[in-house]
Amino acid sequence: MKTNLVKPILLTLLVLIVFYPLVCCSSEEARQKAVLTESLQELLNSQIRGDIHSAFLLVDIPGKDFKFKSASGEFAPGTNTPLDPDDMFRIASVTKTFTATIVFQLIEEGKLSLDDTLDKYFPSELVDRIHVYEGESYGYQITIQHLLTHTSGLPDHAGPTSIERFIERILGDPQHHWNPMEMVELSLEFSLKPHCKPSEEFHYSDDGFILLGLIIEKVTGNALHEEYRSRIFEPLGMTQIFLESYEELPPKGIAHPFIKDYDASEISGSVDWAGGGLVSNTENLDIFINALLDGKLFKNKETLEMMLEEGGYGYGIESRNFGDDLGYGHSGFWSTYMYKIPGKNITICASLNQAYADGRKFLKKVWDLVTETLYQ
Repeated sequence: MKTNLVKPILLTLLVLIVFYPLVCCSSEEARQKAVLTESLQELLNSQIRGDIHSAFLLVDIPGKDFKFKSASGEFAPGTNTPLDPDDMFRIASVTKTFTATIVFQLIEEGKLSLDDTLDKYFPSELVDRIHVYEGESYGYQITIQHLLTHTSGLPDHAGPTSIERFIERILGDPQHHWNPMEMVELSLEFSLKPHCKPSEEFHYSDDGFILLGLIIEKVTGNALHEEYRSRIFEPLGMTQIFLESYEELPPKGIAHPFIKDYDASEISGSVDWAGGGLVSNTENLDIFINALLDGKLFKNKETLEMMLEEGGYGYGIESRNFGDDLGYGHSGFWSTYMYKIPGKNITICASLNQAYADGRKFLKKVWDLVTETLYQ
């Protein structure tokens, strides 16, 4: 009888020795994920205060089998409309990475070159006066590379020295539909001076990306939103992303963004266009940045390497330190963020939907929670 019990007991012990650590490990991982989920939601909820009315956050970590996607606040203050994690918001300058991607697709197809100068695509009447520095015109020296890397020296109609005038102009007629050339002409109307000669220094310029959007239309013969859709959105199955004021949005529209205490939803989305006119949800941003950095939007891996080789801001996609890791993506005016950190295979997409929120501090807190909970 005792002999007959030996084998079952040994088998049970063997099973415990082999599988008990796995069960314990799995249980600990589940606990960590639950703690992280609760902590991220608490952090997100804490952002809803003062003039921040809505906040979105997605953290995607496939290697850890973890995905947090949530929202907090109201879709529009005073409406009692609940905010949904899949609601769309203005992504502002995050749009620049989409525009840059199409430029590199066209370069790959031989339809554009980084060395192409403005006079190849624009009349001399514009090129002559678009960049006059210390009495001399440098418009003919500006290349596509300069526009992508913000080294053209061009001013920015929505930059720090002109943002108040720009907002004042917009608020004078919020529903005015701005065409791209109107925005380029604003810098000239405001008498904004170029920062430097082309290639000398980095100076962020929305004007440069509006010019890139116009170049895309000239080269393809299609409207910019059609190129976004056929080259990026449809191939990737992105259904909740649109170029505002150029495409019809779903009936619900976008979660209301704010400039301090001003509800900016009434401002026409046409004011940003190729430099910042897309609206999206966090899920679609997650899809895009992963596809881009995985090389799925180019035929050759060398194209992506070229896009990333500059470092810093790069070609329409910036690199940013996340602790000891490097992330790639872009930020936007409404405290909107889209970053992929390849070293840990983490994607963070977020928006506080407020022009004057401390989004960088929020982003750091998200990163700290993730790494301290899952990577210690």
